[in-house]
Amino acid sequence: MSVFIVDNELTSSIKELGEIFDQVQETEQFTTTLSKYIDETNEITQKDALIKEIYNISKTENLIKLNDKDFESTFNLIIYILVELQGDIEKLFQNDELLNNLIQSNPKETISLRDKKSIKSTSILSELTLIFNLLDESSETRIKIIKAILNFFKSNNLEFKIIEKSFTLNLNNWLSKINNIKQEDIKSIFWEFILLDNNHSLNSLKLIKEFTKDYEVTKDELLTLIKFSLNSKTIDLSFMINTNISQSLAANKSDSLVELFIKYLNGELIQSSEFPLIESKSKILSLCKFFDNSGKFVFKFDEIPAAKNELEILIINSIKNNLIEGKLDQLNETFKLIRVNKSVLPYDNSSIENNLLNVKKNLTIWRDSLINVDKVVQNFRENTK
Repeated sequence: MSVFIVDNELTSSIKELGEIFDQVQETEQFTTTLSKYIDETNEITQKDALIKEIYNISKTENLIKLNDKDFESTFNLIIYILVELQGDIEKLFQNDELLNNLIQSNPKETISLRDKKSIKSTSILSELTLIFNLLDESSETRIKIIKAILNFFKSNNLEFKIIEKSFTLNLNNWLSKINNIKQEDIKSIFWEFILLDNNHSLNSLKLIKEFTKDYEVTKDELLTLIKFSLNSKTIDLSFMINTNISQSLAANKSDSLVELFIKYLNGELIQSSEFPLIESKSKILSLCKFFDNSGKFVFKFDEIPAAKNELEILIINSIKNNLIEGKLDQLNETFKLIRVNKSVLPYDNSSIENNLLNVKKNLTIWRDSLINVDKVVQNFRENTK
């Protein structure tokens, strides 16, 4: 939990707050107004009225007149004063007024890099993070603040990498410690976080896999998962398929998007205007499926079912993505397969059976080759006697 270090006593901090806004707006209004609630003995009078006045001062229309350099320290001062007056950080942010004032202080237009005065989105985010850290780790109000942070990112198109590391490492731990948190809140927050990743990265795909191990996957969540993964650059998505995802796929297989996803995972050629990368990715998976089902290890180019002008790049990309291992002989127009690394879906019994048959077939070829080697060695020995 974060703490404030304040040099002045409460009454001095209240006076300082008035002076800050007076200086910005070139007036004495704020200092005069706040001084009415501090008597000659430096004691606070009419506490409720003073609290109301602090909220008035912290309205967005006043906050946006601060420059970026002073914004965070001034907002911290407001939080400190209100907590001291109300006696509880929890109470302060159960009410949305101050939180909304903070978020609405974000500039509505893009700020020039040369603009050193306007409040920056990162300053707003810094304050949201501070509020989250000030709250007790079991506080239910943390749910509201996490959602506010995620919504702030989405609304302002901030770079995912700003929160990627901290949320990836800590989100599950944060949520697990919040009192009485509902499963629907946990799932909602997780998917809101994932969907901020506009690059649909492999790290996010791995997070989805780990998260869905612990929670059933609804149809809506499944469709979100499918759209996210098919828009990623990652080709082999079968590593994601855990028991919960598998069960959801089976339960919703009549849905057209689920049907498309299953075809993709099974290595079928697919075209879709909704997913620009799916055609090129499915060609690679289809090629891997061909090699996996072939029962042989050496192929002439004209034996491989791919367009001649695409074949070499498809093989190279398959190797780069660690889907297959082998050697490409461009001179002799052959490809020597070492192994296929693509996984098989655990829910697809047909694919599992076919895979086992292919394994058996390849082991038979390997066994026969060993027998042939033994015969060659035996013949060699007999001929050299």
